[in-house]
Amino acid sequence: MLIFNLCDGCDDLDGYPGGSIPRDLEAHGFAFTGSMSDFYRITTPKTLLKSYLQRHSVPTSDFVPIRADHLTNDVHTAIARLGFPLIVKPSISYASLGITSTSVTHSLDATLAQVASIFTEFPRAGVFIERYLAGREFTAVVTGNVAQDNVHVYPVAERAFRKDLGEGERFLAFDRYWAGWTIDGDRPDEQEEAYYSYRLAPAEWQAELMRIAREAYIACQGSGYGRVDFRTASADRCEPYVLEVNANCGLTFDETSSLGEILRLSNVAPLTFLQEIIDGAVSRWSATRCAETTVSDPTPDFTLDTVARALSEMDVNDKPLGPRTTSMRADSVLGSRQSMATKEKKTAVDERGAGV
Repeated sequence: MLIFNLCDGCDDLDGYPGGSIPRDLEAHGFAFTGSMSDFYRITTPKTLLKSYLQRHSVPTSDFVPIRADHLTNDVHTAIARLGFPLIVKPSISYASLGITSTSVTHSLDATLAQVASIFTEFPRAGVFIERYLAGREFTAVVTGNVAQDNVHVYPVAERAFRKDLGEGERFLAFDRYWAGWTIDGDRPDEQEEAYYSYRLAPAEWQAELMRIAREAYIACQGSGYGRVDFRTASADRCEPYVLEVNANCGLTFDETSSLGEILRLSNVAPLTFLQEIIDGAVSRWSATRCAETTVSDPTPDFTLDTVARALSEMDVNDKPLGPRTTSMRADSVLGSRQSMATKEKKTAVDERGAGV
C-alpha cells in the first residue's frame, strides 16, 4: 500500500494536519509520498529554515527574530543591522498569510506597527524581519531524496510582477494575492492584467538558480518534493537569495499554481510528475526496509496505469490534489487566517515556535 500524503498544515497552530502525518507514517512503516518528518520540521518555521540555510552556506537574506517581550529592542536591532527597506513576516505561515501590502517598511514606526499587527493576529506564529530584496522573484520545484542522492531540479520559473507596480509592491501579499477569491473557491473576476505571471527564468541564469535550489533542498534534508522560492537584490544581476523551502508544496496542476506553471514551462505532464514522486516514495521505503530487516519483501508496483486508475474520477489538469489549492484554497486559507488568530490550544510548539 502506498499513501498519498497531501497534508501541509501546521497542526496545532492552525488546526490543519501537517508534520504530524509523516511522523506517524514513519513510525508505522508505511510507504508514502512527499516530505519526511525532518524535512517538514526544518522548513515549517522560516527562522529555523533560514538558520539551516546559513549553516550550509546557502545564500539567504539576513534576518532578526522578534520576541514579543523584547519587541522594541529587537526591532531597533533589526534596523541597525539590516537597514531599510525591511520586510516583516510571520515565522510560520503559508499562502502569503500574514504578508500584507504594508509588510515592506521604510521607518521605525511602520516596522513597529507591522510587527505588532502580526503578533496580534497570529500570536503563536512568531515574527522575524529580513532585508527586503527589490529585484526579481523565482521559484523552482525540486524532487527526490537527499539520503539517496537522487535530487532533481526542474527548470526555474520567474514570477513576473506587473510593470506598473513599484519596487516595494512586487511581492506576494495576502490582500493582493487572494483579492476576489470567495470562501467557496470561486475565482476573481478577470482583470485587465494579472497581478503576476509565470515565465521561464532567463536562460543564462538557469544554471545558477538551479544550483542554489538544489543546495537549499539538500541543506534542509529534502525528501519527496518541495518548492524553493528566491529573489534577487537587483533586476539585472543573478545573485539569488533563498526566501523559503516549501516541503510538501500543494499538488495543483492548473494555470494559477506555481507547480502547474513550472510543469507547463518544462513540458512535463502531470501524470509524469506524479509517477516520479511515486517512484521516489517506493524507492525511499524500500531503502528503509532494507536497512531495517534482512527479509526481502517484494516492492509494490506503482505504475502510471495504477495512478491513472486511482485518479480516474479526477481531471488532474484542472482539479486540486492539495488541501489549500484551487477550489478549496479560499475556504482553507481564509478559514486558517481566522483559526490562527483565535485558537488557544495549550500545546507546546518546540522548534516551530522559533522567533517568539
